[in-house]
Parts: sequence; C-alpha cells; structure tokens
Amino acid sequence: MVGRRITRYCIGVIGALATITLCAPLVAGPGGLRSAPPPPPPPVTTPRGGSTVPDGGSGDMPRDRPFTTPWSVEHPDDQPLRPGQRPADGGPFALPVLHPDTIEPGELLVTWRSATDAAAGEAELTARFGIQPVERLKLAALRWHLARYRLSGNEQAAHVRQRLMREHPTWLADFNTRYAAAGAPHHYARDRIGIARASRDAGSRTPVGILDGPVAPVPALAQSLAASQTLLAAGETAASPTHGTAVAALIAGWDEANSFAGVAPGARLHAAVVMRHRAGASDTTTRNVVAGLDWLLGQRVEVINMSIGGPPNRLLAAAVFQIRKLPVALVSAAGNGGPDAEPVYPAAYPGVIAVTATDARDRIYGQANRGEYVALSAPGVDVWVPAPDGGFYATGTSFAAAMVSGAVARTLSQRAASRDSFATQLCRHARDLGEPGPDPVFGCGLLQLGAPKRPQ
Repeated sequence: MVGRRITRYCIGVIGALATITLCAPLVAGPGGLRSAPPPPPPPVTTPRGGSTVPDGGSGDMPRDRPFTTPWSVEHPDDQPLRPGQRPADGGPFALPVLHPDTIEPGELLVTWRSATDAAAGEAELTARFGIQPVERLKLAALRWHLARYRLSGNEQAAHVRQRLMREHPTWLADFNTRYAAAGAPHHYARDRIGIARASRDAGSRTPVGILDGPVAPVPALAQSLAASQTLLAAGETAASPTHGTAVAALIAGWDEANSFAGVAPGARLHAAVVMRHRAGASDTTTRNVVAGLDWLLGQRVEVINMSIGGPPNRLLAAAVFQIRKLPVALVSAAGNGGPDAEPVYPAAYPGVIAVTATDARDRIYGQANRGEYVALSAPGVDVWVPAPDGGFYATGTSFAAAMVSGAVARTLSQRAASRDSFATQLCRHARDLGEPGPDPVFGCGLLQLGAPKRPQ
C-alpha cells in the first residue's frame, strides 16, 4: 500500500499543477538528477498594457532574522524526489507538466527580502530576459517584496522559473498558480461533535481569519464580522459570497430565527477576500493567497481557515513555513478529489490541520481526498448554512474545515491549550472512526467538543 501511495504521489508531483478548487462543491437544497544547464532562453517579449502598481514604499524589511525556506537549497529544482520524500518535507519541487488551466497564463512570481535585493533582482531579470514587473507588492508581515511578471507564454515562464530556482536558490520564484474553491433546516453537526447547547459567546471574541470569497452581511454574522479586505489583483472580480459566507457562519454564526449556531459564536472574523470570479467559476492565485495571508497576519488573528486546495507552490510553502513559527493555528480543507486523488495544498503542508468531511451518520464523504496528511474529521455533508437568500445545504471538506477552525477558536477562548498543540489536543479528544487508530480516511477521528450522540 505504501508503494502505491508513493507512486501515486510522485506521478502527482510531475503533473501537479491542476487548477486548485475551493474545497466545497455546494449542493443546493431547501433553505497539485541534476541536469546540465538548459540552453539560453528564447526571446521574451514584455506584454503590452500591463500596469505597474507601486510597492507602497522603498524601505527594506526588518532583517532581525534570516530568510529561511522549507526546502533544501543544495538541490536544484529538477532533481527527482527520493522514494518516500515529499516536497513539503524539504525536498525539491519537480518541474511539473504545464496545463493551460493551472496557472495564470505566462505569469511568474518572484520575491526578495529587501527593497535593495528586489531592485537588484528586477534589474537582473530585465537585463537577462527583457521582462518588467506588471505588479509589485510589499508584504510587510511576511517580510517579502513580491514582483509579478507576465511572460509571453507558459513555456517561457517555466524556463525562466527553472533557471531562477537553480541559479538563485535564495529567491522564491514560482508560477502564479490558480486556486478554486475547495423549511426548518435540519441541524445535525453540533450533535455529532458533542455540543449539547449553543452559546452565543462560545468564541469569546477570538480573532479568526478567513481566506475565501466575500462574506455577505447576513443576520447570522451581524455581530461577528470585524473586518473585510479585498486582496484581488487589479481587474479581477470578486467571487460570489455564497462560499465565504457559509464558511464564516459555520465558524462564528448565530441565527436564532433558524436555530442556527456556528461552532464558536462570538469569535471576531477577519475576511481576506481572495477568491475571484473567472469563466463561470471561482478560483484564486498564489499572488492573492499570500497577499491575503499577509493581511490576516497584520490583523493579528489567532486562527486562519483556508478552505481552498490544489498543487504545491514554493511561495505558498514558504508562507506556511513562516506562519508556523507564529502563534497562529492553520486549518485547511483536505480536498474533494475522491479516494484516488493526490494530496492537496496547503492542507498537505506540515503544521496545517487538514480536515476531511463526514455525514450525519459519521460516514466519510465519498468525494473526500484520502492520505496520510488527513488529520481530523468533522461534519461536512449536507450541513445547513446561511446565505444571502436564506440558506441551503452544503457539502464539502471546506465546511468541515470551518467547523475545526471554530473548534480551535472556541478552545482558545477558554485558554485551554497552547496554539502549537492544537492538532495533538484535538486528536486526543477525537472519536476514532474507521480502522483503529489514525488512518488516511478519517485521520485521527471525528472532532469532539463534548459527549456526542451515537450514530442512529
């Protein structure tokens, strides 16, 4: 079995850049060997019409700690993974086979630690490849200077990416990967996780960050939404508020009229709007995600819910690696790709609590991902959620992740644990499901915050 998992994983890394989906299909209802240096790159033309956005300042970031990365800089990007090695564990990222739907066409992101380094790096890229940034961002909390480049096509972007990863291992360079959203209503979720009675102040003003789409001003969130910030790139249109509102409500909502309560009512929500509407669907990009994470860190949140999922990305890995050093709990959806799907990120990165979904009888959601990275289970099949037009029943690991984020906020409000032990503590109290002990389907078991009712 281990061999099959390794084989599937290695295949998945090679073809990893699958469009990242919001981890939640919404169900309407009643209410991703060292080689010789490559030949010189083909001519690169700078796109016309690209707008340059000021970086908000030219001062260097504070340099009181070294710029560390979660991968080994001694190994170039094109060295294959060793058996059993995962990119998230510090190994190199193999160059993936590009698909036109997996990244922003021809776009490359590069970051540096100071304005001086950024200026020198941009000058080198212009001299070598004839490219100029179409956007610059100064991400203060992450201590990054980020430049977004738009090359003439994906092949040239891949070529430049590989050269930079080999020749400048201290830079962060990667594609601008796309991410997409991973009558009287029947409320079963609170019973399944052992909340006997809803409390309006269970979250006790714990600051919680949401990396998602817009959050609508529904009654259930009238007292919970503390701040919202759109982090989309210029020209992008925000996604529908349906998904973000549902996630927010499951964390901290309160609606007596519909007998609805999230896991941690009273928590203070900070919504980073990173999901965009594109081609009839919703997705986001690495650029948007790291900008959203940076803003949330500036809001001093203690929990960040990331109900998105997709292939690995160096910038996303580095952001997660840095946040793990802070007193912030990271929760993410395990994915809705099915039993044979490859691991999704950010859920599969170490230090992130990856959550899968179960139904009212504690059975696994049929389209949930499986894998050793799955940490915990929570209700996420046909759970009723508020919406701008009333409410509906939703299904997906996105919503299970929201319940775990609420559980972390609730625990924080009671100051019952240190932030770096949440996964351990949640698993200590979880109810084992499936095979005895932790397993790739249910993780360590079903989230428990009290005494649950047994399946009927």
